[in-house]
This record gives sequence, C-alpha cells and structure tokens, in this order.
Amino acid sequence: MSLHDQLWGYFSAADSNRSGQLEAHELQRCLSNGSWAPFDISTTLWGYVQSWSNVFYECDRNRSHSISFKELKRVLKSLQYNVSDNFVSLLTYKYSHYGQEIRFDHYVEICVAMHMLTDQFRALDTNQNGYATMQYEQFLSIMFSTR
Repeated sequence: MSLHDQLWGYFSAADSNRSGQLEAHELQRCLSNGSWAPFDISTTLWGYVQSWSNVFYECDRNRSHSISFKELKRVLKSLQYNVSDNFVSLLTYKYSHYGQEIRFDHYVEICVAMHMLTDQFRALDTNQNGYATMQYEQFLSIMFSTR
C-alpha cells in the first residue's frame, strides 16, 4: 500500500461527517500525544500564536500594535524566512491597512500562510536547496488549499 493510500485511509477514518475536510473536533479525535491521552488542539494552536505574538511585539519597536515594512522584514528573518525586499513589499501591500502597517490579525494570517506554504514547498524540495519542480495544476492546488 502506498503512503498516499495509507494517509487517505487515515483521513477517511477521521472524516466522520464525510465532508471531505477535517473539522477541528475530527482532527483532535484522531491525533495522539504519544501517551494515548487526548490531543488538545487548542494547546498546539495557542503555541504557534503565542510564538508569533512574541516575535511580533519584539519587532514592533515603536509599540504601535502594527508593523511596518521594516518591522515585517525583521519578523520574517527572525522566523527563519529568507525572502527578498520585493516579497516583503508584496506582503505589506496585500496585508496592510492602506499600504502602511500590518495589524496583528493580518500578521497572523501571513504567519499561517507562510507556514503552510513552506511545509508544502519543502515536501517538493527533495534536495532541500530552495528549488522545487511541480506541474502548474499542482502549484494551483497548493495555493488554493491554503485558503
């Protein structure tokens, strides 16, 4: 049995309402802490948000509760994302209020998207050199599955 088939079996078993998507309670039910204790999904999610929050407020040097292009660049670097100024500009434009600063809620959106897209990319970057080969439809699937 291929890994894909095995994972599909796990997914199908967890998808109790047959919606084709796992809701939080379905995911929580199928995950384990390694000790067979119930998995607390809010703890894991809270851990990510808390970590992102700490980085956000460390980089929000002027304490405006929003971050500028320069601060976002610092945030991404501290989160180990090596991206160009052009990419940081794109994020700033897309997620900021009137092209100026990014509020915390939009910052969390960026973090979630970066995390999910990076995980998807790493799976395709078999040499771990920052390059991946994929078909156009595979690219589209990755992009639309993160929304």
